Amino acid sequence: MCFLRVIVMGWNEFFFYSVVSCSLVFLRKGLKGKMVMRKGARVLMVVIGMVMEDVWAGVYKAGTTFNEKEHHSLCAVFQASAELWEASEKSDKVPNEDLKAGLRHALFGNTNKNNLNGITDRLPKVYQRPGHRGWRCGSCQNDDPYFPGSSITHDLMCLCTPGYYGEPYYAWFGWSYWENGFTLCGKPRVDMIDNGYHGWYAYKSYRVFKGLNKPWKTAVWGCLKSRKSNAEHGSRNLTEKIDRLKVTMQNFTSTLKKVGGHDKLGGFEEHNEADGSDERHIHVRYGTCKYGRRPWWKKLKETLDGKKPEDLLVSRPTNEPARRPGENPEDDLGEELSEEMEENEEDTEAEGHNITEDTAAQDANGTHTQGLTDSTDSTVLPHDTEETESSTYPQFQYLRSNTPKTLPCSWPLGVSFFI
Repeated sequence: MCFLRVIVMGWNEFFFYSVVSCSLVFLRKGLKGKMVMRKGARVLMVVIGMVMEDVWAGVYKAGTTFNEKEHHSLCAVFQASAELWEASEKSDKVPNEDLKAGLRHALFGNTNKNNLNGITDRLPKVYQRPGHRGWRCGSCQNDDPYFPGSSITHDLMCLCTPGYYGEPYYAWFGWSYWENGFTLCGKPRVDMIDNGYHGWYAYKSYRVFKGLNKPWKTAVWGCLKSRKSNAEHGSRNLTEKIDRLKVTMQNFTSTLKKVGGHDKLGGFEEHNEADGSDERHIHVRYGTCKYGRRPWWKKLKETLDGKKPEDLLVSRPTNEPARRPGENPEDDLGEELSEEMEENEEDTEAEGHNITEDTAAQDANGTHTQGLTDSTDSTVLPHDTEETESSTYPQFQYLRSNTPKTLPCSWPLGVSFFI
């Protein structure tokens, strides 16, 4: 039985449960009387707390932040690309065809859009039903138009959306959870997620997504919007903006890791899936797509490397007059970027699977239950019926930290359950 526990749970959980089990046996067999039992329970709680604290302290430090450096560098490229794109609409010079194509790919992905007004604080429809995170952030599925490197906005969502039951913002123990003080992409929990039942992840036979509006508004729209406070935003000097883009691209590529033969943005120095199944699976894994679907940054880097700004600029065609400052384009005004994306999304989203809706509920004691609902915020897609029926949520796991923890009110109930 002990060896089975090691295989199923891992050493940390095995050690914890061993302490609990042995302590309970000692209490039940070796102690008599209510007063002794009460004292024993107190001792047990102290022992459990010491064990949990020791395990947490060995993994993450207090105030740990995930993917902050990577988000900062990717956001800088996003802003520099957007400023160059906008400035070129009001200048006598414009990017040449290669640079224009690279900027369009980075900013708008595989759509025909060309107006930044289409990117708003509203969550695009494609991320209301984003599909399998492991496929869209770490590999490719058939002809899916959303893959790692399909656009900057897509990579930001892969990099900064919380995963399994709100990780890394929450620590889970059994059916109880609490905030651990960690941050994702440098953002606090309140800006990125409402509670521990929100997130985007693929776990075993399920794919789940709920509450992605906050990551979009904070990590994507928040980045793009902040460019307007940049003092250089009003400059029409495209040379300066190309130089800035080159610097931000160099900083961005320097944050990439080479793991398992793939370029990886965020996460750890380990070859694993980008499915959000825990805090170590929140990243972007590039280089897995075929049929010419290369990441936006590779195309843009090849265009910029070894070239001077003047080599990348051409005179504006006479049939394309520059817009006056403050003038809005006639097309796409106020239009959401995701509208055209959804034309392809409807054809590729489920790929023939039947999708059922699932939302997690939390009762007054902090316990976790699941049930079917009509909500479109959360979706669970079972791939295998047998695995679906035997799966439970959440599995025993927790993020480790040496920050003092205040356990939820349901914690004592868990102890009594073991007794």
